[in-house]
Amino acid sequence: MRRIIAAMVIAAMGLDCFGAPVTVEVVPSADALVRSMEPDLNYGGGGSLAVSGSAAVNGIGDQMGLLDSLLRFELSDAVAALDAQLGSGRWTIVEVTLSLTEDGTPTNPIFNSGVGQFEVRWIAADAWIEGTGKPKNPATDGVTWNDLPGLLDPGVDVSLGVFSNTLESGELTFDLAPAEPFISDITAGGDMCLFLTAVTDSIGFKCDSREEDFPPRLEITAVIMPVVEDLQIVADGPAAATVSWSTTDAESSPLNTYGAVKYRPVAGGEWTTIEETDQHTSHSLQMTGLEPETNYAVVVVNDGIAEEPVYYPEPWPIPGDVTLDCQVNILDMIAIRNHLNEPVVSGDNDRYDVTGDNQINILDMILVRNNLNTTCE
Repeated sequence: MRRIIAAMVIAAMGLDCFGAPVTVEVVPSADALVRSMEPDLNYGGGGSLAVSGSAAVNGIGDQMGLLDSLLRFELSDAVAALDAQLGSGRWTIVEVTLSLTEDGTPTNPIFNSGVGQFEVRWIAADAWIEGTGKPKNPATDGVTWNDLPGLLDPGVDVSLGVFSNTLESGELTFDLAPAEPFISDITAGGDMCLFLTAVTDSIGFKCDSREEDFPPRLEITAVIMPVVEDLQIVADGPAAATVSWSTTDAESSPLNTYGAVKYRPVAGGEWTTIEETDQHTSHSLQMTGLEPETNYAVVVVNDGIAEEPVYYPEPWPIPGDVTLDCQVNILDMIAIRNHLNEPVVSGDNDRYDVTGDNQINILDMILVRNNLNTTCE
């Protein structure tokens, strides 16, 4: 077997040197599976990772307990590569994927098999020891099932998505959600850890670990952070308006990007998106089908990176005006109270999250109270 300690591939995609995405590929610096049936033993030195629920069975029909997996990625070289390609502090991550190579017919009896769903979770804890244990010869020198309560923190750790296996041998690639602590952990350039655990009882998913020829791969794609300048919205009659802007990099040099505009009434509804088909440094797109006496939220997007909304034709919103009546009053506090503790859904009830912390809670009511009696005028 070929032991891969670290690997990194830099791929610049696209023909234009400005705004072209750059992808770095990293394999784990450590990984391990843990088993509920042997909760004090380590399996960090073998060639496999696994996730199993309580209903999956092995090849002879035995249920071999729950299995979870941990992966740690050391990202200093990846961040240095992105800095070298795009400029230090001048890039932003637009996509992260995790690729795992499934073994659809495991022969070792400790591995259960079955199609189901599993979760990939970013975890804050990264001070665990991989260990040297193998499926046929477990050890006690590394992370075990009994260590998980001390490593997992539901109040801090963040789900990056729920995915399915196929029970067919081959590579599977999963798009990970760009959750803020996960992205920040990557850009910090240190250790970043993922936890894989069963969502459905039926799953029995075995894949290659870093010791094998097809180890897990984390692919991080970044682009130069575009800076929007000279943003204007000009009316083209009662039902249309043109949005124009220019893009530069952090050093004010012109930056070619693929531009787009999203717009919808501030009261809610579906977003309408218009896009450029070529890269530009100066952008111009026309919004059409605008309703009279309706205020619109307008979002400029460059290379998939969305700016904060602006509003047309009125300078809404006032912080705290969740009822969209151009004034902050007791009705806004009542509206937030009626939505307390709801999950925030973009385009639906996100306007009640006036503090922008992705929660609807007492802090939103406090902000409204602090802005009482302000108006659009």
